[in-house]
Amino acid sequence: TLATNSVDSAELIDGAVDASHLAGGVKYVGTAELAYDQSDNSTTTTWVTTGATITVAAADVVGLSKIILISDGTVRINKEAHAHAEFRWQRTAPSTANYTANICGVVGGGSEVYDQAGSIAVDSSLGVGDHTYTMYCQKAHANVNYSAAIYYRYRGWRMAAIGV
Repeated sequence: TLATNSVDSAELIDGAVDASHLAGGVKYVGTAELAYDQSDNSTTTTWVTTGATITVAAADVVGLSKIILISDGTVRINKEAHAHAEFRWQRTAPSTANYTANICGVVGGGSEVYDQAGSIAVDSSLGVGDHTYTMYCQKAHANVNYSAAIYYRYRGWRMAAIGV
């Protein structure tokens, strides 16, 4: 048993403690960010990639029971009414899995909306290999009358994958 504060970072060899030494709890944290250019947009009624992607390497997936995905990004949606869109995480490797969509925006009034398109998903069906997750968007409810344009890179996407 070690006394409180008897070991500090000066006594540890770099890399001596990593996720393999932790019992339970968080075993992996990875982050990614997609820069913005304020011009990429979609007018599609089908799911299209935003380019916001995070990959958890196969070596990090081993020993995890689930991966919690968190994203945050600001979008601009043009439309007099029904200015809303849907965003969802999709696992694109090693196999495809879709997660519940998040709807953001407003239904009435104004010429556009600026909204946070944050989303959380939990992947508890992990396989082997690299796990890649991508954010997709579409006009809300795939309705041609909604959302004239979804500027999905209006502000940068910030993503985190937390393995437990």
